[in-house]
Order: sequence, then structure tokens, then C-alpha cells
Amino acid sequence: MKHSRTVQEVEETVRAYMLRILFLCVIVLLIFDFAFFVYFKYVGTLQADMRIYFLHRVVAPSFFNVLIYVETYRVEHRDIPEHRKNIAISLCASMIGGVVGFFHSYYIVLWLAPSFGLLFSTIIREVKVKKFLLIYSYVMVTICAISITAEKWGETVYNQTALDYYMQHMIICYVFITVFYSLSTVLRNHIDEMVYAVQLVEETNDDFNRRIQYDALTAVYSRDYIGHHIETKFLSCTPEHPITLGIIDIDDFKKINDNYGHASGDVVLKRVGEVGKAIGITGRKDELFKIARYGGEEFLLIFNERDKETCEMLMKLLLREFSASSYAFTTEMFTLSGGMVTCYQSNDFATVFQAADHALYAAKTNGKNQVVVGDDL
Repeated sequence: MKHSRTVQEVEETVRAYMLRILFLCVIVLLIFDFAFFVYFKYVGTLQADMRIYFLHRVVAPSFFNVLIYVETYRVEHRDIPEHRKNIAISLCASMIGGVVGFFHSYYIVLWLAPSFGLLFSTIIREVKVKKFLLIYSYVMVTICAISITAEKWGETVYNQTALDYYMQHMIICYVFITVFYSLSTVLRNHIDEMVYAVQLVEETNDDFNRRIQYDALTAVYSRDYIGHHIETKFLSCTPEHPITLGIIDIDDFKKINDNYGHASGDVVLKRVGEVGKAIGITGRKDELFKIARYGGEEFLLIFNERDKETCEMLMKLLLREFSASSYAFTTEMFTLSGGMVTCYQSNDFATVFQAADHALYAAKTNGKNQVVVGDDL
């Protein structure tokens, strides 16, 4: 899904640039057509009827180009599948090029204009559509060659020479069109490879960020997360925006590992994370507190802008819920001890942590399985 979104973003960017380019092309072509008309009119080198020339070389191509562009712009802003938008923009480029080549076939270089859609077709995945654009380009070059040949036929005694001249250029245009088609296919593959590479990098970065942000065993926030996102918040504490830091520690955790093994100790650690996330609804917009594993069997609780009584109540609730937990490897109940302090003014994290740690030590000394509230900072 993420790969699809990335491809879609690339295609949207390409279409946006293509629309701008095509808009500029339509405007520039209109200006040039009108400028040539004015030039031929006042220089007097034009032998054809001025009204016919104006309709044929200015009005008609400009009308069709504007019509094609407007319809393509409407398609781009409709709620339709992305691949249809890709097809529309490529057809638009080819059709505008076809109009230019047909109405200005006198200029041989413009015979290639219909094939510009092939270069833009790099965002198209449908092979049938690409082949249609290829055939369309061949047909339009052929029409341009026949048109100019018919127009020039009889103007010179070297009719066969003129025919050979235009047929040679038609073949050269065929070669260029084939090259454009091959180039569009190569570019499409190159875009896919680049997008895939970007996807791999993003997935690797996401995985790395997840590993940094969350503790692998308990699935709560990690110590690195605290260091990067929480520690500096205590510097901005005020009486109106206090932060409470709680520390909880599994009582006699070493005995659990010694008596039941480290695998059982891991189960107990996971249980702390489960109970803490359930009570704090951690990770949600309305979370009551964040819980993070700070090291070993020690966890931090961060209460943002909550009164001290509420924080104490939530910590005691966590202790009660944890102590009521049962385990498959034993019938013994395990407990937690906790200490907390509320910070009402700017303090560095080390100072706040030390005060909460002293409160935790007091809870351990006073018999464990309790919460001790330290002095405010």
C-alpha cells in the first residue's frame, strides 16, 4: 500500500508538471501562429487568401488545442482512477502535437510533435495505450508527409525529387518515434526502480524509528523515546502547565528471575506494560499518561498537565491491577512500588528523576506495594 501511495505521488507530480508545460505550449503556439499571420500579412509574401490562412493556421489549431487542454484539465480534477488521468494527460500531449503537426506540416520538425505524448507516457502502465500512442504517432507523421507532398506537388518540375525528400524525412521521423517509444519504456522501468528503492529506505527508516521509540519486550515507550521527546519538556513546566513524573519498579524482581527463570521474568515485565497501557490508554489522543521502560524492571509514567491527586490515584490503580494479575507459571502474586513528584517550574530531567527516585526508594523502604508522593518541584 505504501509503495502504491509513493507511485501515485510521483505520477501526480509528473501530471502537474505536464499540465503546466502543455498550458504554456498552447499559449506559445497561439502567440506564434498569430505572429506569423501578422508577419505574412504585412510583409506581403503570403499568396493565399488571408481569411483562409487565418482560419486554417490560427483559429483552427488554437481552437482544437484549447479544447483538448480544457478537457484534460477537467479530467485531472475529477474523482476518477489515477491510471485514467495518466492516460488522459498523455493523449492530450499527443493530440495537441497532432494538431500542431497537421496544421503546420510545412515545417518538417513539427511532424514529430505527436510523438511527444510518448515521452509523457512514462507514467502509463497500460501497454495497449502506449502502443496506441505509437501507432497514432506513425499515422500522424504519414498524414503530415502526404499533406505537404500533395500541397507541393506541381509547384516544381522536380516532383519525384520532392516526393523522395519528404518520404526520407518521414522515415527519419519513424525512427525517432520508435526511439521515443523505447525511451518511455526505459524511463517507466527506471521510475519503478527508484520508487521501489525509496520504499525500501522508508520502510527501513520506519522500522528503525519503531525500534528506537518502543521497547521491544514490553511494547511501551523506550528510554530513547524519553530522551528525545520527554526530558526537555520539564524545562517548560509552569504552575499552569505542570508535569508529574512517576517511577514504578517490580518488587523483588531478582527473586522472580532466580525462582522461575528469565523467561518468566519477561512475562511479568510484559504484564506491567499491558496494565500500564490499558489504564493510561497510551498512544491515543485522550491518553492519561505515557508509560516507558527506563531500564530493567523500572518504568516511568509521565502525566502531562494533570493534578497531583489524579496522578496518585492512577498510579495506585496500576499497582492494584498489576498485583491482581495471575500467571501460568506460578500462583504467586507480584507487586509494584512507585514514587512520584510534580514539577511546577523549570527543572532539568535529572533533578526531577532523582526526586521521583527518592520517593520510590521510600516506598521500597516502607514495605513495598505502595506509592509515595515526593515534594513538589
